[in-house]
Formats: sequence, C-alpha cells, structure tokens
Amino acid sequence: IRSKIGRQPGDTVTVTVKEVDHKTEAPDYEDERDVSRQLSQTLQTHNYETESVGNGIDGLREFLAGAFELVLLILYFPNQSGDEILRKIHKSSNVSVIIISAKDLPYTKINLLPLGVDDYITKPFDLEEVAARVLSNLRRS
Repeated sequence: IRSKIGRQPGDTVTVTVKEVDHKTEAPDYEDERDVSRQLSQTLQTHNYETESVGNGIDGLREFLAGAFELVLLILYFPNQSGDEILRKIHKSSNVSVIIISAKDLPYTKINLLPLGVDDYITKPFDLEEVAARVLSNLRRS
C-alpha cells in the first residue's frame, strides 16, 4: 500500500488475492473478484494505491518483484497455501501482513501469529474496518 500523496518511484503497493475455499466444490469466482474490487475501491478512497492478483503464486511473484509496506493476504489458494506464502514473504521482508479469512477458529489465528501476522480479519468484514486496520498497521510499521 502506498499513499497517493507524495509518491516516489519504488514506493509500495498492496497485493490482494482471491480466496478459494477448498471446502466448496465450485468457488464463486465472480464474488471473490467483486470483494477484491470493492476492497481496492475503498482503500483508494483513503489515498492508497492497490493492486490485485488472482492467486498465491502470482501474489508472491509480485511481492518479490517490488517493495511493499503492507500485504493483505487471503489464507487459502488453489495453487499454494497462504501460510506457505506468508513464510516466503517473511524470509525476504519484515512487511506488515494482514490476513483475510473465513476461518474464525482461535487455533488458526494462534498458529499464524508466530509466522509474522500483524492482524487477522474474518469474513464477512466491513470495508471501512479493513481500511482502518490498514492505516493502524501502517502507523506501527
């Protein structure tokens, strides 16, 4: 994520990715794209530039190719688990990571904290709450 005010070359962007829940036989891709679009629009109204990718491998590739200040990470992907992506992110960076997931079990959250998660948002979520949490995490970083 980066502020649109005073942007400099090499500033950071958000990578948001689409969730595919392995429990469902036919994920609603249109719904996930819509959530990503709405989230991006909300963050843009708060002067952040956003970038979305469609899966974990592309998200990791984008992350490794640029400089990021904060990553919104969906926990489950069809091609790579979110916790594995989180491990790879933190091997190369101390970037703030906010997890977005439908899983609200305490042990899921507890197991992710040692991996470097800075915040955990459970679906369904309020878009303005996500924007507030992004701002809060950026202030601390």
